[in-house]
Amino acid sequence: MEGWISPRLGVRFELGEDGLEIYRPDGEKFLSYAELEEQRALARQRLQQADQRAQQADQRAQQADQRAQQEAQRAEQEAQRAEQAEQKSDRLAAKLRELNIDPDSI
Repeated sequence: MEGWISPRLGVRFELGEDGLEIYRPDGEKFLSYAELEEQRALARQRLQQADQRAQQADQRAQQADQRAQQEAQRAEQEAQRAEQAEQKSDRLAAKLRELNIDPDSI
């Protein structure tokens, strides 16, 4: 069978160091079961790593979103405090005017 090529399938059979090796019509060697299992295991490992990275990225995005919401809340609170201070200032100015004191001249 050394170097024999199947006329129907176009595959080539060679005797190698590890036994019979079979090559596809394009010249690429068919992988053994062990080689296929190794590739599957590597693919699973890569998939798990990619999944972990995606989960970590999702967690970071959620944390960033929470920080943005907290900042928005702080900004809203600051705006409310500024509005309250403005209202208090207006009330005090109105009281001074009632007492015939110009608050702008003080």
